[in-house]
Amino acid sequence: MRQRPLLLTAAATALGLLLILAPVPGGRAQQQCTGSSTITDSNTTTPFTQTGRLTPNGVASTCAAQKTFPGVTDSNQRRFKIYQFVNNNTSTACITVTLNVGSCVGASSLFSAAYTGFNPGNISMNYLGDIGASPNPSRSYSFNVPAGADFQVVVSQANTNQSCAAYTLTVSGFGCLPQSELIISEFRFGVEDPSVETSALDEYIELYNNTDAPLNVTTADNSAGWALVAADGAVRGIVPIGTTIPARGHYLFANSQGYSLADYPAGSNSFATPDATYTQDIPLISGVALFRTANPANFTLANRLDAVGASSVPSLYRENGLMTFPVSSQSTNYFHVRKMTSGFPQDTGDNAADFALVTLGSDSGATLGAPGPENRSSPIQRNSTVKASLLDPSVTSGFPPNRARSGTPVENGAFGTLTLRRSFRNMTGAPVTRLRFRVVDITTRGNTQAGQADLRVVNSSPEAVVVGGGASVTVQGVRLEEPPEQFSGGGLNSSLDCCVTPEVEAPPGTRTVSLDEPLADGDSINIQFRLGVQQEGSFRFFVNVEAETSEPIFTAPQHRQLKTPRTKGRRVSQP
Repeated sequence: MRQRPLLLTAAATALGLLLILAPVPGGRAQQQCTGSSTITDSNTTTPFTQTGRLTPNGVASTCAAQKTFPGVTDSNQRRFKIYQFVNNNTSTACITVTLNVGSCVGASSLFSAAYTGFNPGNISMNYLGDIGASPNPSRSYSFNVPAGADFQVVVSQANTNQSCAAYTLTVSGFGCLPQSELIISEFRFGVEDPSVETSALDEYIELYNNTDAPLNVTTADNSAGWALVAADGAVRGIVPIGTTIPARGHYLFANSQGYSLADYPAGSNSFATPDATYTQDIPLISGVALFRTANPANFTLANRLDAVGASSVPSLYRENGLMTFPVSSQSTNYFHVRKMTSGFPQDTGDNAADFALVTLGSDSGATLGAPGPENRSSPIQRNSTVKASLLDPSVTSGFPPNRARSGTPVENGAFGTLTLRRSFRNMTGAPVTRLRFRVVDITTRGNTQAGQADLRVVNSSPEAVVVGGGASVTVQGVRLEEPPEQFSGGGLNSSLDCCVTPEVEAPPGTRTVSLDEPLADGDSINIQFRLGVQQEGSFRFFVNVEAETSEPIFTAPQHRQLKTPRTKGRRVSQP
């Protein structure tokens, strides 16, 4: 049974943070594609304008009766938002659009129309259908789209200079692509930093075996393997025939001319060196697709395993949704990672819904976190076989020693720290030789709502703790894995190495988990997570358990040094 990651939540009180640790829920299947997308948005800040508006004749278009173009009422400029989709069905599909404007009715209401290629300077071109009248508060329309065709849904101002701070757009009927056994799980198309000559080439694309069995690469056309192709149509790398990707394991592509994370830890005594390399740059705002062939003649939707990219690239190199790619700016170090709140990478067939934009720096619009590229030697998720429990089961989760709160400020913890303690039992059936924890959800900078805490993961050290009955037990510390340096503390996708051994005054029972000192099957280890509190409030904190056993899932390659980017005297992406 699949297990969700360890969940820790908190509620704010007058005294600060009151921690309430929820029990680990039962298994839940990862979120699947529904053939629909619901978007909550606002048009108060969009810089885009269209010329005129469609005549609101009160008639909503339907699939059964195609609406005649209603005409344009004037030539005034109106702000709009545009949403890109593709019909994934194998035949013409009826697409339904529902726009709910909430309280934005009357003079501040909105209008919506659909196109096969929207031209804001000529809104009569490529028309598919429209909503007929401004919603009050909700209204729907529908239209037909051919198989495999792109279409755009536009939400615009009904009246010039009137805005809506919040509306909900639901688009349904575009169908689902078949679930792929190999998906793109994390990627970075370079770093924008003038102080690093090769920053634009600091790229990687991580693949994930989305099955519970080893994946063996074969081709039906006798080509060389499975090709990773950028939106310019050029092959960046090939997973060769005969390659085996471990069950729930990874495969890593990277640009050898700029990749800077070759020293990020992977399995026991191995590092996140790429399984395959390339040299040709992928633009910062672009897309990539993975095909089960290396023959360019067969780079088709039928042979595509997965794709991810910006709405501006051809539909073959992206899936539904409008992904966030920040406008290029100096010192921007960001990447995209699939959401993993179920414990596994989310794959609904909608890039915008499935991926989170994450940054090391202070970039607005992105969640604080760290890249964590994984290759075939990296430990895999073991939530179901390395079981978590309370450190002291004689008391509830919100009380010491299971939870400790300090108000003493620390770096990346202006309001002190919150320490969470758990015991982890090895039930894999073999000794664990590598143990780490990956943050898969956290309320932190860029990922908070009103009343929520801003938390930063910081290093912890081994400590002797008194449990029920007066006995003393040792809890092991965990350390943020680097590179890269995480100046603002750990966030989404940061990984924590177990276990930290201080140089002096280590309490009795301090240990590591390694090839030389594995965690035996059936044995437990006590861990404490420390979170810097930058802002008090309720919060979420999920971690995945990643472990390697004494029977490695893959024979790790020897570490080798890739080309090291040259700097001009300052650190990349320091906030």
